Amino acid sequence: MIWAALLLVIAFAAPGAWAWYFSSRFFAATSAARQWRVLRRGVFVSAGVGVLILAEGVAVFVGTGYNWLVLALVWACGLLHLGLLGRAFRGEKKKRTSQAGADT
Repeated sequence: MIWAALLLVIAFAAPGAWAWYFSSRFFAATSAARQWRVLRRGVFVSAGVGVLILAEGVAVFVGTGYNWLVLALVWACGLLHLGLLGRAFRGEKKKRTSQAGADT
């Protein structure tokens, strides 16, 4: 049971650590093209983190004796992470294509 709590702490600390590291690299990028490359790489790594949260939710669900409450809470966080990530990426992509259309 202790390992399940440890997995949950890691599942919630990992996205925060990644966001801190990623934001410092994104703001250090000087050109728009470099920011786009950093954003694209960050989105794919963050998607991996979201999938890991979902996988840890399943592992904790099984480890706690099929406790549906644990699964629902962890999966809610994982799906929120992936949903916000997708929304941010789509918004940035839309902004980027509208700027490209305005430049021509």
